[in-house]
Parts: sequence; C-alpha cells; structure tokens
Amino acid sequence: MNDSPNAMMDRQRREEFPSHQVGYVDFICEPLYEHLVHQEHLEYLRHLAAKDTNNIDNNGPIWTSLDPMLEGCRKNRENWSALKVKKEEPGVES
Repeated sequence: MNDSPNAMMDRQRREEFPSHQVGYVDFICEPLYEHLVHQEHLEYLRHLAAKDTNNIDNNGPIWTSLDPMLEGCRKNRENWSALKVKKEEPGVES
C-alpha cells in the first residue's frame, strides 16, 4: 500500500490546498447549492411524479432553507481564494 495520497489529502502538498478548495467550491459545492436553492429540479420531479405531487410540493421549504449553506459556501470560497492569492504573492512562504 505504498500509494501516495490524493493531492487534496496529502499533507506534504499543503501549499496546494487553497487552490484545490477553490476548485472544489467552484465546480461541486456552489453549483449544487445554487441548483437546490433555486429549485430548478422541482419541475422535473413534478413531471416524474405527476400522480403524487404532494410530497414534492411540500419539500419547497426544505430546499429554500439551504440559502445559508449557499452563502456559507461563497464565504468559504472567499477565504480560500484569499489564501490562494497570498500563497501566489512573491516572497510569501508557508
């Protein structure tokens, strides 16, 4: 088992963490929360469950309650982005 850890998990490469985290937020977290918060998926689910839409209609408050998660995701990205910029500045060492 002499495998190297994934770059996001490798402590020897911690200077890359900010860049990895910004990418993770940009391509996974933010699009997911945006999608859920704006309920774009509900119309598709209504189409699939045309006979029983009560469950889907009653889930609206669950999805809109994810607004704080979306905002937290964006704040988290700002923090990681600031660290990324700081690491990229000349003369800045870990």
